[in-house]
Parts: sequence; C-alpha cells; structure tokens
Amino acid sequence: MGLLDMLFGRRSSKGTAAAHTRTGGAGDAGDKTFSLQVLFEHVPALTTDGLTHALRSFHRGLRSATFDVAPGLAAQGTPAAQARWDERVVDFAGFDRPIPAEVLTRCVDPAHYAPALKERARAHQAHGLLFYSGAARDPLDRYVTLAVAAAALNGCSATTVLNEAAHTSVPIALLQAGGDALEHLRALPLLLLYCGFVKYEVEGVPGVPGVWMRTYGAELFGCPNLAALADSHNHGQEVFERFTTILEYLRSSAAQIAAGHTMQTGPDSFSRFRAPRPEEHVLGDPTPVLVVEQISKVDINR
Repeated sequence: MGLLDMLFGRRSSKGTAAAHTRTGGAGDAGDKTFSLQVLFEHVPALTTDGLTHALRSFHRGLRSATFDVAPGLAAQGTPAAQARWDERVVDFAGFDRPIPAEVLTRCVDPAHYAPALKERARAHQAHGLLFYSGAARDPLDRYVTLAVAAAALNGCSATTVLNEAAHTSVPIALLQAGGDALEHLRALPLLLLYCGFVKYEVEGVPGVPGVWMRTYGAELFGCPNLAALADSHNHGQEVFERFTTILEYLRSSAAQIAAGHTMQTGPDSFSRFRAPRPEEHVLGDPTPVLVVEQISKVDINR
C-alpha cells in the first residue's frame, strides 16, 4: 500500500468551516512565521546529550549537529532548547500542559491518518513549539529543517507533529525513513505537512452539495491556496494529487497563476482557476484562494 493509499484509505472526520478558522498562535514562545508543533504523551525529559545523539543519528550529514537544552527551565515546566547545524537553527520551547484545544481541533480533526492515532494525539499531556531561526530562505528547506528537529524528539514520548499554519498534522513516525532521511523529508508531498489539505462538507447552503477540499499554508511558499468542490469524499486522493501537482510546479518554477488562467495538471487533466464567488463564503480566508475547476482540453487556452 502506497503512502497516499494509506492516508486516504479512511474517510477523514467531518468538519465545518468554523472548525478550521485561523486563530491565534499555539503558545507564547514568539511570533516566527515558520513553525511546527509537537505533542507528547507526557512531559518529556530532555537532555543535551540525548537530543544531540538523536539529531546526529538521523542522518550522516548531521554528525556535527547539536541540540542544546537550556539548564534550569525544565523545572519550571517550560524547557527550552536550540538545534544547530550548518546555517540552520531551530528554537524549541516546551510546555507541561496540552496545546490549546482550538489548535488541536484545527490540526488533528481534518488530518488523514487512522482514528486510533488521532485519539493518541488528543490524549497528549505536553507540547512543544519549534521555530525556524536560521539563515536559509527557501521555504521547503526551512520546513525540512523543522521536521528534522521534530524527528529528533521521537524518542521523548512525542507522538504527533502539527503545522498550525497549514491546519494539518502527521504521526511523528511519518518523518522517519529507512533510506536517506533528509531526502525523504524533502520528497514528502507538500500537502502532508508543509501545507495542509482539508475536506469539509457544506452545510446549510442550498444548491451547494458535496465536499469542499482546500489547502492551507501555501502562501508561505509564495503560492495561492487552492479549493475545489467535489461531489463526495471519494475524490479526495484525486484532488490531493491535482493540488500537489499544481503547487509543486509553482514552487519549483516560480510561475504565477491568477483567476482566469488554465493549466494542464495531468496527462488527461486540465484545470481553470477562478476567484471564489460571493456565495462561497466558506472559503473566506485572509490569504489568496483560487477555486480549481476541471475543464476539457479544447478549453485550455480560452
């Protein structure tokens, strides 16, 4: 079974527009743009030696990496640490309490993994925030760096990694790989962790049946977020792959799209982009959103 088959093998939890409304940050550790959050089964016992060993063991290219834990703060329930290698720096702030409930709902409910793993995430007793503080400017490199630091926490009762900006989460085991671990993180589909893919049914809107599927967090890659209306959850993997194709192309080419543009998104798949209509208020978002509609090949340049 492939990765996407595993993730889309189960229907995701039903959501609502209200459940995915962006609110404040997950903690008080700072206001940095690129961040991941980690859930722990219990308050972790973090040591410099333990975290540094875990970081260096993750990949042969990290043999000189360090993950230093600040002395004294753990006793106050707020452990702090900093991971460093090359020009990359990640700051960690821990809290001996669960993450705010609205963040948990926003990131765990719409995610695409087994219900038992979601229940494990909901039962967490502590959380930590990872912030990128290094010199690299590429958004993917920043997220990969954060994911490496998160993976180093895997042996400290960490269960789940969240991306609040993307409204998504994954089990921390997904960050591990049997081969080249760094290449594994770079090759993850954007919509698994670095951006988010949310499905929710439209309720109380006459004439609009089906399931909206949309992305969050694409703006951090300089891309618009994407949305599409499908007639059922069964189209989840198809739409996920189409959105991934579009965003990967935009990220790698630095191309720009706008309402009215068209694109070939597969061997026999063609799409047109448009702005949300006034009645599609469920797509309301402070970041740009484009609705993706399938068209025929003859309409690709119209």
